Amino acid sequence: MDDAVSDGRITPGQYAELAEAGLVVRGSNRRHVVFEVSVNPDNDDITRALGRAEILRQATGNTVTAAVITHQPNPAFAREAETKGVKVLDIAP
Repeated sequence: MDDAVSDGRITPGQYAELAEAGLVVRGSNRRHVVFEVSVNPDNDDITRALGRAEILRQATGNTVTAAVITHQPNPAFAREAETKGVKVLDIAP
């Protein structure tokens, strides 16, 4: 990420914002997932996940998926996330 800042692909502020993500996972084939973690998810979690995923995409040039990890999301939240392309991981037992 330091290279992305020094090369001007992202700003120091964007770097700091990405560092606030709940979890960032790098998979095979240059794919990443940026997770927000929320007990009571709302639209702000969707917005943060999307924004942070975009920052990582700018920094790496790779495919990045935005996601929210939560417990029993309400149907309205799940629909809004789906509409915006954000994955929802329900960790209910």
